[in-house]
Amino acid sequence: MYNFQKFNSRNTKTDDRISLGAKSYAIGLPTQFVNENGLREAKYAVLYFDSEKGAIGIQFTNDAGGDRFAVIHSKQGYGASIVARSFFRVNRLDLVDYKKKYNWKKYFQDGVGDLFVIELEKLSADPVAESVADAVASDVKNNEAGGETKP
Repeated sequence: MYNFQKFNSRNTKTDDRISLGAKSYAIGLPTQFVNENGLREAKYAVLYFDSEKGAIGIQFTNDAGGDRFAVIHSKQGYGASIVARSFFRVNRLDLVDYKKKYNWKKYFQDGVGDLFVIELEKLSADPVAESVADAVASDVKNNEAGGETKP
């Protein structure tokens, strides 16, 4: 005897990592993250930033207020996003440096409540360009000290 269940998740992303988009200044919330955390009805997000640890905290709410960002749900049911240009600019976060998908964790902060936290990781520059620049800088320094330049 079988008990088949119809598969209804075609084209659904199964990743639950939160993403940052450099061009859109948006925080991307994939379908799995939204569904597993009961955020399908969430209307707003309050954003927090810990500059010492380089972490962003996201708190979801349905209460409107001036310090909240709209949670924009996909009409096709493909997750949601939070466009937060002012948050990133005020905190001097250039998303070109942080554009990637992040694992998240839940954290409770007194006086605030539950937050979904991502710890930012600055993307390294092009490693080839960095090594060439380091080699050139080393040669220049060596020449200034009266040494020979390596071919």
